[in-house]
Amino acid sequence: MALEFCGVETPVETDQKPAAQEHTASNRQGLAVWLARLALITLPLIPYGGSLGFGLLGLDDQLYYLNNPALRGGALDGLSAIWSSVFLSDYAPISNLTLWLDLALFGEQNWRGARLHGLLWFGLGTLAVHELVYLITRRWGVAFTVAVLYALHPVCAPSVLWLAERKHLVSFALALWSVYFYVRAREGEWQWKPYALSMLLAVLALLAKPHAVALPVMLFMYEAFLGKGRWIWRVLPVSPFAALSMAFVFVSMSLLREDLDRAFLGGSRLAAIASDGPVLLRYLWHTICPFGLTLYYFVEELSFAAPRALGAWAAVLAVVGVTVWLARERRLVLFGWFFGVAAISPALNLVPQLAPMADHYLQWALPGLLLVIVSLTACALDRLDARDAGARRFRWHVPLIGGAALFLLVPAMLRTHEFSSRRALFETAVVWQPNAALNWAGYAEALAGSPDKADAELIGMAGLNALRCPDAHRLMPQQRALAIREAALFLFRNGDKEEAWTLTEAECAKFKPGEELFQKLTRAEVAARTGRASLAIELLEPSITPEMRTAMEKLRIETRQTPKFPNDLAPVLSLQGTGSDTFAQGWGDLLGVKTLQVLGYAYLASNENEKAFDIGALMVNSWPDDPRGRAILAAALHRFGDHERATKIQP
Repeated sequence: MALEFCGVETPVETDQKPAAQEHTASNRQGLAVWLARLALITLPLIPYGGSLGFGLLGLDDQLYYLNNPALRGGALDGLSAIWSSVFLSDYAPISNLTLWLDLALFGEQNWRGARLHGLLWFGLGTLAVHELVYLITRRWGVAFTVAVLYALHPVCAPSVLWLAERKHLVSFALALWSVYFYVRAREGEWQWKPYALSMLLAVLALLAKPHAVALPVMLFMYEAFLGKGRWIWRVLPVSPFAALSMAFVFVSMSLLREDLDRAFLGGSRLAAIASDGPVLLRYLWHTICPFGLTLYYFVEELSFAAPRALGAWAAVLAVVGVTVWLARERRLVLFGWFFGVAAISPALNLVPQLAPMADHYLQWALPGLLLVIVSLTACALDRLDARDAGARRFRWHVPLIGGAALFLLVPAMLRTHEFSSRRALFETAVVWQPNAALNWAGYAEALAGSPDKADAELIGMAGLNALRCPDAHRLMPQQRALAIREAALFLFRNGDKEEAWTLTEAECAKFKPGEELFQKLTRAEVAARTGRASLAIELLEPSITPEMRTAMEKLRIETRQTPKFPNDLAPVLSLQGTGSDTFAQGWGDLLGVKTLQVLGYAYLASNENEKAFDIGALMVNSWPDDPRGRAILAAALHRFGDHERATKIQP
């Protein structure tokens, strides 16, 4: 038996053994391999096992699980609905199937099962990393080290701890196993069965998350640097994967996605390429020194010829060049680099992204980058050990691997605490990345609704900071609306009344075309809550359509005549958004309720109690479970002196 680290076999035993002893040794070795594989699958429990008691984080994980109509709460009809639904602009039925299983098996109260399910997918991805690296290098030590470091690396924490990122774990695992079976099919004589399995896994990976469109490029990097034979026979096997990804991209871009109206980083595609230089350089730094990680990062938008952009690109190319020059197996190191770049390519800013930089994007590139690091380290240690003729081969390897694992384990475990709550996550985020508007907006959202007066002041300051960040233009409309409202109210409470309205007007002017309702609502709400109720009414009264006025007149007659109001009345109005995305459709209801709520309180502030009653009745009748309508209606009834009914209706 021989151990191999850097292409050089070192004999462990030289004595010939009888056949029976060789068979026993082989069985033991096979058992050890399977135990090692089991260890890799369960390894994520060490850094992330503490999350098993966590509930939902309260970001879009709540949307994916509780507000995704395709899941049907885990009911059987959800099995068919997930194949015909687009949610948050993604068509991801395979990922939705895993979420449906969570709800069907564990319900909406116990999230321990869902978290174990996510850890299992992460473990399967870790095992895929090991099997792929071993298949390529035939070095068990290198493959095991890369897989262990991948499993413990804290850049993987968001995907594991944020339940909404299940799609990330599923797609990554399926994509890596697809690469593994492709390489098996291409080794030696052509094998159709693993190739067909690779194609099937590629389809499933695409249906888990669109990021898997990178798969053909990842496969081509294998062919380019490690493949054999004429180029035509290297390109042809990749072609069906490329055609599959291009078809998926075409359908997704033209029919499914409704979130592609963002501007390029830096204002153009060339500027985005330049701005990606510092992003890639920081990704490399996070790979070797993963401290100060957070959810969102500030990314400076640079021009194409900016010195910082050129310097960052020069540094990245220099790192690649030096590692290739130092490597004994240069093709392997080149493969690691380009495989990593291919894996992360869909998240680079050649296509506008909401977040120009995020750890879960780096997770896709991590196996390739770790392969480069471990291969170079193994070769360097082999040279040291060669001086002692291999007699003390593990003198250096074992403590270094253990030290590297511990170096990654500590920050990974610390990140587990960050994801224990939305507030803890963004409290950390604004410390490490205070220039990122998305972090401050997330902090304000995490504090929203808190009854603590101190938190109300924190929300206002968080809103101000979000608007003052250099990348404030990246805020989504609902985040900008919240930041404007809370910042203006903060200034108003602290005596800066004119400044509050000046800020509101200036920031509302920054809403993009198509976001006019957010702009109108934000101005109206600030006006209503800062003593300008008449302005709020002026802004929102035109939103009351003729159909809504007819419904209110009908309700006014019926509710004044029946003592059973409102439970026995059938709904007479429903507001709906448009588009194929079920989440986007729901915004019609959300904005409709908000419009009526602000208008109802403005009427109350102006003592137009009859109109407030009409608004409250309409809201209660259209959305019986929403407490905001009941609160407005109860307030109007109190104004009429009908305290008995007001008490019954009040939420």
